[in-house]
Amino acid sequence: MQFLECFASLKGLMLTEIYWVDLNPPDARTISPTFCSKLRTLEVSHNLIEGPLLNLMPASIERLAIGPRMEHRSDEDPPESYEGLARYRSLQTLHLETSLQDDIEWTPLFVRTIASSPALGALVKDLYIYLQDTQALWSSNDEDMAALFPAEATRNLSSLRHLTIDCELDLPPLKMSSICPSSIALYGRVQTLLFSGVLVDRIHDLMQFLEFFASLRTLTLTDIQWVDLDPPDAMTVSLTLPRLQTLHVYSNMMDGPILQLLPVSVESLSIGPRFDSELRSEEEFTDSFEGLARYQNLQTLYLETFLSDDIEWLVEALSFVRSPGLRTLSLVYNGRLSREFYRQMQAPRLRDLLAQEPFLNLALLHISIPRFNGTDEEVAPRKIQDFLESMFDADREGAFRPSYALKIKMC
Repeated sequence: MQFLECFASLKGLMLTEIYWVDLNPPDARTISPTFCSKLRTLEVSHNLIEGPLLNLMPASIERLAIGPRMEHRSDEDPPESYEGLARYRSLQTLHLETSLQDDIEWTPLFVRTIASSPALGALVKDLYIYLQDTQALWSSNDEDMAALFPAEATRNLSSLRHLTIDCELDLPPLKMSSICPSSIALYGRVQTLLFSGVLVDRIHDLMQFLEFFASLRTLTLTDIQWVDLDPPDAMTVSLTLPRLQTLHVYSNMMDGPILQLLPVSVESLSIGPRFDSELRSEEEFTDSFEGLARYQNLQTLYLETFLSDDIEWLVEALSFVRSPGLRTLSLVYNGRLSREFYRQMQAPRLRDLLAQEPFLNLALLHISIPRFNGTDEEVAPRKIQDFLESMFDADREGAFRPSYALKIKMC
C-alpha cells in the first residue's frame, strides 16, 4: 500500500496473484485519507485473500471486479471475508467471477455480505453472473440454485439496471426457472440484459423467462442453443416487453426462431455473425429470416457475417425486411477477402432491393470490409472501393441515383 501511495493520479488498478507473509489483519487507520483518492476502477483476482485488500482501498471505487480466487486453496490458508465491500458507497458496477464447483463456499459468502448490507446492494447497478462448471449442482437441482441467490440477497439489489448471465458452452440444459427464482421483482427493474452460452430444452423456455423483464430496453442473445428443434409456435408465446427498443442476436444455433417470437417494438436490430458454419448441419440447422417481416418499426439494421460463411444469407435476410422507416443499414464482412467476394456479395441483387420499398427512406448504407492482407491485387482496397462505388453510388449517366449516402470502411 505504501508503494501505491506514489501513484497520486491513479484511476484504475488491477491486483492479481498478490501474496504476503505477515497474515495479521491490516490496520486501515495507518493508510492516508488521500490514498489513491482518484481511484475509480479496481480489479482483484487470484490473490492470497481479497478481504484485506478491500479493507484498505479507497471508498471512492465506482467499478469493482472480484475473482476468481486463488486456485488450490487449503484449510491452512487464511479465512476470507468480504466485509470491506460495505465501505464502497459509490459503487455502481460490481463484477463477480467464481468457479461454483471448486469454490462453492465463495458465493454464499458474497451473498451473506450483500444480505447483511442493504446499502451496498442498493448501489449495484450492473451485475455479471458467470456459470462455469459442468458438474455444478445448480445444473440439475432447483433448490441448489435458489440457495446460491436467495431472496434476502437479491432483494437488496434495488438499483440493478444491467444484468449479464453468461454460461460455459459445455453445460447441460439449464432450467430457466432455476435462475435466481427468488428475483422476479428484481427482473422487473432490469433495462439491459445480455444472455450468453445457454442451452435450454425448448426455445419457449427462454421466452417465458424473458417475460419477467417488463422494463427491458436492450436485449442481447448470443450462443443460445436448444434441444427441441420443432418449429416454435408464436401463438403459444405472449411475450410483450413493451419498452424493448434494441435487439442483438448473434452466434445462436438459429436466429430465425428467435426473431419469430420476440416482440416487434424493436427499432434497432443487429443480426450475426451466425453460428459457427463448421458446426452446422444442413439437415438440422436450416435457418430462415422470415421473422424480419414482423419488425416494421426498424430504424437501424446491422447485419454481420464471416466471409467463410455462406454470406448470401445477408441478401436473403434483407428480402424479408418490411420497415418503411429504416434509415441506416450496415453490412459488415469479416475474414479474409478473396475473388469470391464479388460473386457472393450479390451486389446487383442487393442494389435492386435497396431501390424499392421498404428501403426508399434509407439515408445511409454502411459497408465494412476487412483490410487487404494478401497478394491478390483483385481484392486490394482500391479495387474493392471502385467495385462498391460502381454498384451503390450514383452513376455518371444518372441512370441510378440512390436516396442514401454510401460509406465504405476498411477495418
